[in-house]
Amino acid sequence: ELGQYVSSKETSPYISELKAVTDKARGEVVERCQTAVAHGEKPAITLDADDTTLWTYDMEEWMEFAFSPAKQIDYLKTNYHALPATPGMAELVSAAKEAGCEIIGLTGRSDDLKEITQRNMTEVGYPAIDPSIYFTKKTSKAAELPQWVTCAKEKCTTIEFKSSVRKHIENDLGYRIVGNFGDQYSDLIGGYADAHYKLPNPTYYLP
Repeated sequence: ELGQYVSSKETSPYISELKAVTDKARGEVVERCQTAVAHGEKPAITLDADDTTLWTYDMEEWMEFAFSPAKQIDYLKTNYHALPATPGMAELVSAAKEAGCEIIGLTGRSDDLKEITQRNMTEVGYPAIDPSIYFTKKTSKAAELPQWVTCAKEKCTTIEFKSSVRKHIENDLGYRIVGNFGDQYSDLIGGYADAHYKLPNPTYYLP
């Protein structure tokens, strides 16, 4: 029957495709983390939040698939709902952490969702994030962003923002990003990572 697996947390074409990506990426990232540590480097992986580490389908359904930042804050903060982990990602991130990689969040979520995002991740099996490194605030106004974020226009695109943050992580903070993970191509374009991993997203596309 059409739709019978749409919201299943156990089996679906989406979960099968995601598992294929995470299974392959886990081995590659663990090897890169270990190799970088052996060479005296500071390896890290960077992670988008929504539908990369945390699976938003339940929230989308609650919103009746009409997303808005205000509804997101209401769902996650006012009525606190913990989102489940994106299938396979908690295991991948834990393996990367054990192999010596730092775990760095790189999300379009607003800064006031930072604490609740980290708490949610911990509750669903992700390793603790270094308290000195947080999900980086994103705002569309270039003037409100850190000086090291480079935007071509007054408003910063997701590609400009995230690639600038990755450049800062590598060039200024001294990390080597061995894997960058996102469910949107805008999470990945712009370089500054040894490898970029595109996770499937069955419900929406963001330029």
